[in-house]
Amino acid sequence: MLVNGRRVAVAAEHVVFIRACSPNDVVSMVEEIVELNIMQIMTIGLLPSVELTASASSDQKADRKTGLYTTTVVDERGIALGLVYSSKQSIVEALKTGTGVYQSRKRGLWHKGASSGDTQELINLDFDCDKDALLFRVRQRGKGFCHLSTMTCWGSNTGLSRLERTIKERKQSAPEGSYTKRLFNEPSMVNAKIREEADELCEAQTKEEIAAEAADLFYFALTRCIAAGVSLEDIEKNLDLKSMRAK
Repeated sequence: MLVNGRRVAVAAEHVVFIRACSPNDVVSMVEEIVELNIMQIMTIGLLPSVELTASASSDQKADRKTGLYTTTVVDERGIALGLVYSSKQSIVEALKTGTGVYQSRKRGLWHKGASSGDTQELINLDFDCDKDALLFRVRQRGKGFCHLSTMTCWGSNTGLSRLERTIKERKQSAPEGSYTKRLFNEPSMVNAKIREEADELCEAQTKEEIAAEAADLFYFALTRCIAAGVSLEDIEKNLDLKSMRAK
């Protein structure tokens, strides 16, 4: 069924969103479908999170149930962006809108990016191995997930994720005449650099040389990919398929 232009597939273990070609007139069905999703979520063993509370008295319990669900938010590649909480209401809203919606313990329902502009597109919902925590997989927009304007609540991205983000930003904002702009505008130039760096990687001898040449090759190869609209997510899907065939 389509919900706000998205096809919702309900399974016993997870809820998957698949982008539909176009919206359909299913407004009257939204609440019924969402309630079905929530009932399945609630009946497969998802346990309420526990909030630890400081207490000066040893006679008082150190924790209390909040009715909220611990939720890990990851990007499309599975990299952790932050830890939040979800309620039945926030899950319903996330399913209906196809965006990141959570439950703030201080402010109530929290539509991620409503004030900052750093919105999220919800890709899918899943559970951890014990089914006592939710996993939201999202496409993060804007500066990032954290209120400190970093991609994650543990700081900025590193490695290939950071490189991909930087190259995408340069594609949009690099000034005319800059080296990166030339790479995007002159396919023959970036192709030549890929061949050059591949040869240098093959000739490298020491650990340091190999690492440096591989990094150069990754940079130019990723620039080539981004110019063609190919993301790390696309590449990793192909790597996963290849790993299944590796012997």
